[in-house]
Amino acid sequence: MSDNAARNSLPPPNPPLPPGGPPNPNIPNLAANFAAVPATPYQCMDLGCLCRFMGGCPNGPLQRAVRTEYRLMTEDQRQRYHNALLQMKRDGLFDQIASVHTTAVQTGSAHGGPAFHPWHREYLKRYEFALRMVDPSIALPYWDSTLDGALPTPADSILFSQELMGQADSNGQLRSGRFAPWRTLEGNPFITRFVGSGGACYQES
Repeated sequence: MSDNAARNSLPPPNPPLPPGGPPNPNIPNLAANFAAVPATPYQCMDLGCLCRFMGGCPNGPLQRAVRTEYRLMTEDQRQRYHNALLQMKRDGLFDQIASVHTTAVQTGSAHGGPAFHPWHREYLKRYEFALRMVDPSIALPYWDSTLDGALPTPADSILFSQELMGQADSNGQLRSGRFAPWRTLEGNPFITRFVGSGGACYQES
């Protein structure tokens, strides 16, 4: 048998399988999250991988996501972002992603040590991928709180107005804006937000 014929007669290699892991009833798909070949878009690390899960984009190749400060977004960008969030909420995907963060906070794995930054970097990547699965044209905006930290009263920032992120009433319930009402994971019909009651904005210094 020739060398080429011998090579062609070899059985095809087995596909790479995810590494094994101890059984965990709370995380049934633990091994799949470390698969050598991505099984979900959230395991992708580049645009080429992500495109395969999106089935093609309506306006050409998938572009890089360029993140913009929330207040510097165009009106169209902001409305697209809001619409994607609302669609994720209706589909139950937003609550699913939010529950991952809630569980991690309760166990201390995301907020209790040196894993804080890498954990949230991966978390935000997956959240942005979920947004782009709804609308490939958008990117996750960011909040530059130094803009508000320069104000005499940061709580008066336009960010917390009806036109942008919504305004809370005297009980802290978000009653205006695109995200009112919004049922929380705890079952509350409104988001609770007490602006200015704790913490501080970042400063340029």
